[in-house]
Amino acid sequence: MREYDIELREWWDNIGLKDMPSYAESTSQYYGQIYFPHIKKSLESQGFIFQDQLD
Repeated sequence: MREYDIELREWWDNIGLKDMPSYAESTSQYYGQIYFPHIKKSLESQGFIFQDQLD
């Protein structure tokens, strides 16, 4: 990811997008938020069964 951040930063800078956040920063912001907090409960009410897979 670090290498991709460097390459992407260089490319963005070259095309004039100097204010873009790093790939790591934008990705962490996206995955840092829970978008569908009630989906499991909704699906279970429809008969879906979930199991934790810790393998």
